[in-house]
Amino acid sequence: MLLCDARGDARRQRHYLAALARHVEGFIVLGDDNDVRPALPRDLPVPVVYAYGESDHPDDVSVLADDEGGARLAAEHLITLGRRRIAHITGPASYRAARSRAAGMVAVLADYGLRPAGGTPRFGEWSQRWGRQAAHELLAARPGTDAVFCGNDQIAAGVAQTLHELGRRVPDDVALVGFDNWTEFAADCRPPLTTVDLDLEGLGATAVRHLFAAIAGHPSRGVQRHPCRLVIRESTIPAATDCLR
Repeated sequence: MLLCDARGDARRQRHYLAALARHVEGFIVLGDDNDVRPALPRDLPVPVVYAYGESDHPDDVSVLADDEGGARLAAEHLITLGRRRIAHITGPASYRAARSRAAGMVAVLADYGLRPAGGTPRFGEWSQRWGRQAAHELLAARPGTDAVFCGNDQIAAGVAQTLHELGRRVPDDVALVGFDNWTEFAADCRPPLTTVDLDLEGLGATAVRHLFAAIAGHPSRGVQRHPCRLVIRESTIPAATDCLR
């Protein structure tokens, strides 16, 4: 395996493609987000698979994390626990992942005749600072909020800090769910954070299987969405051990 980092530079990418195309059996193009990206040139002599990024050419195969499905897991978990005043605090609306996660959460709430606490999801930054700020604004406007689903674990860590400062107990008063299962924030949060795991290792393995199949003469096409999983910790259900769903 050869690994090259184009660092988002189109000229560097073209250099690597030209240098490697005659010496490898295929390419996996790894995105830095789940968004649509320009396809590689069609005259490459080897197959190409896109992982965690979607090619804009319909004949390519792209393996994406199922952001919307992961958000559905989080929202259904909270509703199952009896939470009904559920808010959503997430990253920039310019990010496809943020929009997809918000859409999945809103869709589940609608299935139960509910709307997000505060009326609509709150879009902002992928940061603890935004989590703290948004939580202050949310609880000032909607003090009865009983759950917060966050677009990533950094935001959730910031929300947890604000809840603690305001004397709100997690999960007794407000249940809290993050996204990404980033250990630095999720496992070290107090209490440990229930979160959605993208299963990036499984996503990568799926991309490799598609590449091997294409090398063997059986290419795939279209978008393949790799399922997420919910990692339940004490921020929603006090427990001695973690569990997966």
